[in-house]
Amino acid sequence: MSSLNIAPTITEADVAKARQDRATNTAALAMGLGLAGMTWDRWQLLTPAQRDALRDNSALTPQLKGLEGHRVEVVDNYGERRRFWVRKSTGWQPCHLEVKLINSHGGTSADKSYQSVVIVTAPKRWSQL
Repeated sequence: MSSLNIAPTITEADVAKARQDRATNTAALAMGLGLAGMTWDRWQLLTPAQRDALRDNSALTPQLKGLEGHRVEVVDNYGERRRFWVRKSTGWQPCHLEVKLINSHGGTSADKSYQSVVIVTAPKRWSQL
């Protein structure tokens, strides 16, 4: 039986590209360009402090800010009532997520506004499940 090495090999060109990308990110931050031309690879090269400075929270639902981890009951703008766990997506422009079950791995993007939002239960830590 033969073995197959599937580990990626990092070349000098890859290292040089990473250095160039870091320099580009630093220059973009210094010039105040923000998210212009942002890619996933560039985002991954940023430090946590740089990510926090660049993160665009405009897609978050104002009524759900601070309720991440809570189960809420909402009445949407069409008068429909529903319950979900509030979560937040990751990346440079996060949005709130409507997660139906606490053990779900994802959910749909939350609406931009609701007629009403009521907290049903306090947040639970994953270790309490």
